[in-house]
Amino acid sequence: MKKEDIVKRLEKDGFEIVGTKYDYWNVAGVMLKDGKVLALAHGYLDKKGYGVVESFTYDDVQEAIAEANNNHLYRRDCHVHSMTDYYYFKNHQRVKV
Repeated sequence: MKKEDIVKRLEKDGFEIVGTKYDYWNVAGVMLKDGKVLALAHGYLDKKGYGVVESFTYDDVQEAIAEANNNHLYRRDCHVHSMTDYYYFKNHQRVKV
């Protein structure tokens, strides 16, 4: 889904959307239960340089929000703060406290 569609659907589902920084970019973020923000962005590097992706499946966004809301259960270096973290920990085990 495009960023605009994700934001509309998240707002419809009752999530608070805020602006946040992801590296160099201003991106949309979701306010979490603990007051922190999940950046709806995923960085990538190619021949042309560094870029950011802001389009995701809605299911991935919902799973990322759920994982980020459980950050308190995991070591600090295993927290999910962005979609990049979500995709990394989707394929790697998070270490519990």
